Amino acid sequence: MGTAKKVLPFIFLLSFFLWFPSPSLMAQEDIRALRQEIRKMREESERQRQQIRAMEEKLKKVEAQGAQQVATKEEVKKLEKKVEGLKPGFENFLLSGYATVNYTDESNEGSTFGAGFNPVFLWSLTDRLLFEAELEIELEERETEVAVEYAQIHYLLHDNITLGAGKFLAPFTIFRERLHPSWINKLPSAPRPFGHHGGIAPIADFGLQVRGGVPLFGEARSNYAFYVTNGPELLTSGHHAGELRFGNASDNNNNKALGGRIGILPIPEMEVGLSYMRARVGDGDFRNVHADLFGGDISYVRNSELLRGKVDFRFEYVQQWIDDATYTVDGEAFSFNNSKSGWYTQIAYRPTGVRVPILPNLEAVFRYTNVHWPSGTPLAEEEPGDGVNRQQFTIGLNYWIKPSVPLKISYDINDNEGRVESNTFRLQLSYGF
Repeated sequence: MGTAKKVLPFIFLLSFFLWFPSPSLMAQEDIRALRQEIRKMREESERQRQQIRAMEEKLKKVEAQGAQQVATKEEVKKLEKKVEGLKPGFENFLLSGYATVNYTDESNEGSTFGAGFNPVFLWSLTDRLLFEAELEIELEERETEVAVEYAQIHYLLHDNITLGAGKFLAPFTIFRERLHPSWINKLPSAPRPFGHHGGIAPIADFGLQVRGGVPLFGEARSNYAFYVTNGPELLTSGHHAGELRFGNASDNNNNKALGGRIGILPIPEMEVGLSYMRARVGDGDFRNVHADLFGGDISYVRNSELLRGKVDFRFEYVQQWIDDATYTVDGEAFSFNNSKSGWYTQIAYRPTGVRVPILPNLEAVFRYTNVHWPSGTPLAEEEPGDGVNRQQFTIGLNYWIKPSVPLKISYDINDNEGRVESNTFRLQLSYGF
């Protein structure tokens, strides 16, 4: 019993030490656990890196697909634009033009109102192929007159070369081609040598033309226009025998007119031009009759600080030489030196720099016109003195309601060989759109 009491504490202590691990054993367990945790973290980190790499690859694919889609959309838009441009209809189409209301009071003829409408159609078929046309619709008395002023197709062959075909305004001097629209013309009427009635300069014709511009040196530049057309027709009967009719839809003698104009701009504000045309104008018994036309023009437009306004100066000249011929009118023979000439000079001033109400919108205009007609013509014999030396003095005042809406007042004083003819008061409202 005594021995058991001695042995039991010893057994108890031995059992305690065997059950409770030693510090060294505890450290090894902790290390193993820590290593296992680190291994798990490494595995988790590797999985995350793989996920990141996978996401990056996916992002690259998405970006590539997006760029391809954007490029594809741009290509589709380009193709759609090309297809739309080829469709007939109103794509690349512009309606422009002008409208006019007139009041005319001639001292020997009475007064009347009139109106006109000139729509201009512009259509860009492609970037290089263009079409333009102008209709002239006039309301006179009880009738409506419709005419095609011009209708032509342009092809832009080069920056400095444009080809044209159809009916076009004659590039002979500049009034008919650039200044005739009512909202551009400074006065309600056209200068006599360049008008529709009684004019001696070409108006429009059917044919082909090539035109463009060429830079020279410094600010100087030039422009040109050359053409081949049906040409004018010689009138051989009636009181207008010996005169030329322009704008013929068919050639009366299968001989084409050749002509052109060259313009030089030594400075941007000034242009000087020379025009020439030659054609065989007669047929039948007059088949050997030719005509030569020469023209010159000077333009000077600038804003003057000294005059505190805009100055617009124009000068144009035209000369006709027609071969001699004998005309028979009402059984009477007429033979004369068939040479005609005409010119006008015009100056306009608008005080755009004057800071006074209304004044900057006003514009004063003066024009002098002279037409020299040969004596001995049937018309001169019918009306003695008529057409030998016809002068016209015109004064006008414009009020610009808008940049393309002028209200114009003018008064014509006509002088025919010292004999004062009927003078004319004109009032015109124009609207360019």
